[in-house]
This record gives sequence, C-alpha cells and structure tokens, in this order.
Amino acid sequence: MPSSTPALLVLSDGYSAKGRLAGQPGSTIGKLVFNTGMTGYQETLTDPSYAGEILVFTFPLIGIYGVTSADYQSEKVHARGVVISELSAGSDNWRADRTLTDMLLLEGITGIHGIDTRRLTRHLRDNGEKLGMITTEHSEAEALEILRGQPDFSDQDLVPGVSCRQSYMLPAGLLYRQGWEAGQGAEIERRRAGLFESAGAAAPRSSIAPATVQEKRFTVAAYDFGIKRGILDNLSGRGCEVHVFPATASAAEVLACQPDGVFLSNGPGDPARMDYVLPELQRLIALAGGQGSAAADEQYLRRSDGSTRRLPVFGICLGNQLLARAAGIPTYRLKFGNRGANHPVLDLQSGLVNISSQNHSYAVALSGGPAGRPAAAPGPDGSPQGRPRGPLPVRVCAAEEDPAAWAEGGYRPAGPYAHPLNPQILVTHLNVNDGSCEGLRWADRPVFSVQYHPEGCPGPRDNTYLFDEFIALMEAEQAG
Repeated sequence: MPSSTPALLVLSDGYSAKGRLAGQPGSTIGKLVFNTGMTGYQETLTDPSYAGEILVFTFPLIGIYGVTSADYQSEKVHARGVVISELSAGSDNWRADRTLTDMLLLEGITGIHGIDTRRLTRHLRDNGEKLGMITTEHSEAEALEILRGQPDFSDQDLVPGVSCRQSYMLPAGLLYRQGWEAGQGAEIERRRAGLFESAGAAAPRSSIAPATVQEKRFTVAAYDFGIKRGILDNLSGRGCEVHVFPATASAAEVLACQPDGVFLSNGPGDPARMDYVLPELQRLIALAGGQGSAAADEQYLRRSDGSTRRLPVFGICLGNQLLARAAGIPTYRLKFGNRGANHPVLDLQSGLVNISSQNHSYAVALSGGPAGRPAAAPGPDGSPQGRPRGPLPVRVCAAEEDPAAWAEGGYRPAGPYAHPLNPQILVTHLNVNDGSCEGLRWADRPVFSVQYHPEGCPGPRDNTYLFDEFIALMEAEQAG
C-alpha cells in the first residue's frame, strides 16, 4: 500500500508542494523533469538517461499495472526520485511480479505522491527545469538552503556512473525475453554479471523481441553512454553480435573487434561535458569516409581484394549530440526538454511524421545564431539564448527560398538541407512541436543519427526502421 507518511517537494526557486511518501524515507536531490507518457513508467525509471533526475509523471495515475522484471531497461532504477499525482495501491496485470511501491522500496528510491503534478509541470514549462529535493527529513527552509548550495546540474558528467566498467559481448540472436523463454536465462545473466556499477544485483531483462534472425550477420561495436536493453535487443535480433564498450574506450579498442558498424547510445547529461570522447568519434567518422590516420586504420580499411571499406556509424540521443559536436556543431540546453512517448518528428526525406519516444534536455544547434536554438533555456541572468518555442510552420519552403533560413522565413524545409555550420552534414529530421533538430546525416559517408529513441521502450515502434537502415549500410559495405 502507498505510504501515508508526509513528504515535501522543494525546488531551488522556492516552489514547494506537500504530499505523501512514495518509496524509501529520506531525502533525494536531482533535476526536476517531466515525462508526458501515459504508460511505460517502469522502462522510464530504469532508463540510464534519467540518471541525476527526479522524474515527474504528468499522467495522473501511475503504478496501476505494477512492475515486471522482464521490462527493465537496465540493471536498476537510475532516476533519483519520482513525483506522482496518484500512486496505485495494486498491480492489475498478470505479468507483474511486484507493485511500483515495492520497486521503489527495493531500489531505495525516495518519491512523493498526492500532489498536483500538472501544476508542477506548468511551473517547469514556464520557468524551466530546476534542481529539487524530495524529503521526509527537512523543513522547507532547510531544503531550500541545501539546494542553494548544490552545483548546477549541467556541471556534471553523469555518463561514467551509467556506462559499463569493461567491455562485453552479446551474441547475435540472444534476446532477453526469448532467452528466458528458452531456459537460457542463466547464460544471459552470466554474461551481464559484474559489468555494471551495481554489480551483483539481479539483472532484469528487456521484453523486446523485434526480429527472428538468430545467426550472426554483423559485428557491431556499441559505445555505452547509458545503453538501454531494448537497443541491444534490436541489434542482436537483427543478427548483430554486439561488442559493448565503456564511454572512455578509444577508437583503437573499438576497432580491435573488427566491427562492421559502430553504434553510439543514449545517455544522461550535457554533451559539452564529454570532450574526452570527441577525438575517438572524429577518428571513427574519418573511417566512415574511408580515411585513416594510423597504420591500424589503414589495416582496417583495406579489404583482401585491395579495395577500401567504410565504417557505418549510427547514433541516437546523446550519441547524436556527440556526433554533432565531433563535426563542429554545438549543442545547447532546452528550457524544459522533451520527454515522453508521444513526440511528433518530421522526416524531411519522406515528408512523414512519426511519433517518437524522447528523453533529452539538450539539442543540436541548427545554426550559429539564436534562430538555430529553438526552445533554448534562458541564460543565468534570464536573457534569451535562442528563439521561443513554437511549432513548425505549415508553409513549405519554395524553390527560391533558403531552406536553412526556415526559422526566420516562416516556412519549413521541403527536404533535408545542408547544415549552415558544416555543409557536409544534412539536417534530416525536425521536431514538430518546437522545431528543434531531430536528425543528421553525413552527405559523403555512411554516418547518421537521430535525437529520439527508435527502439521505444517505452513508446511507439514507428522508428525501428532506423535499425534496418543501419543494417542496410553494413550490408552495402560487406557487398563492397
């Protein structure tokens, strides 16, 4: 049953709300963010991209279908806290093995329920994401004093806390759900044991089984910036033997597994705190163009028949932002980020709008000026750092109009267009709600990325075709 113990939520700007304890008594501090998904709370809480954050669910009733071990997206809950309007007492679901309250207690997560989450969401939309505290121990004044002594949430690199500590390999076709149904659970857990920060904890599985391919077709090297199990299943289920590497792995370490492609995962925090990975990504991008900077690169690129191979690269979420930064395109902080399973994205190539699952506070700049930073957070002094949030214009760019100037011109691009800060890169996707950048593609090499989560988990499967595009690029390189 949900607790009746009084709890308090306090934000760094003085906003406060009284409610009741959800989970472990105590205090927790994190960045307050809101998620607009109607379902998927378990996958969301266990998504490593939520590390360092207190998660506000806008949907009013949370926990009604309980928690299922097979639906975890990582080995534990990564959110620092949870804010809920109404917490369900039971779990009306034959798959559930515990309630959400059980999960929070088991994982030692402090949350609050019984408050007006829609009022809180409006506050965050109007004033931006804030540092906050959920507490059963401190008064409002004490909590506010503690918060004012905390560093800004963008000052921390959160990826080392969620990335694997050493590399590991997931065989092609070894899907978590299928493996457990076939009695291979012990083998799956053996491969995962000891590789995460919470080594020794029970390692739940993903329920996603996207394909039926079982034999190995490709070797994929995946950078783990906070990778979700649904991503691994989408790759493994398409015949990829996945070698997962820590965020600090060098390009040489990645190339040692002789990959057919490289995947850059999702992850938490500000991409500007990850300069250490940029030289490695620049080397991999060069290899994608058939160019090497070391003897090992030349050895990798040279096929047995003397021709030159290229290295396909696919990035999502934080991976998308890091690829952009490696190519000289900056990122910026959004006022309140995009989180949920219902965000529309326009594919400029096809003209179709897909509904996507998203989780990010940062975006890739569309140009060097304020117009290229839609929905940007204000500066420390409150001054505008970009253009106001607003939906994509309805009118399509005419032939004589500059597609890169669509924001100023009051029209939307008719198709992919060259990025003003790097003409070799095409802007391929835009967010319909706020106009922010949602996808990039290199014009001269097999490198592409998206800001959203094509695997869903939770969320729609509209975008799993992007994994198939990655497969097609590797197939093309194999064929020579």
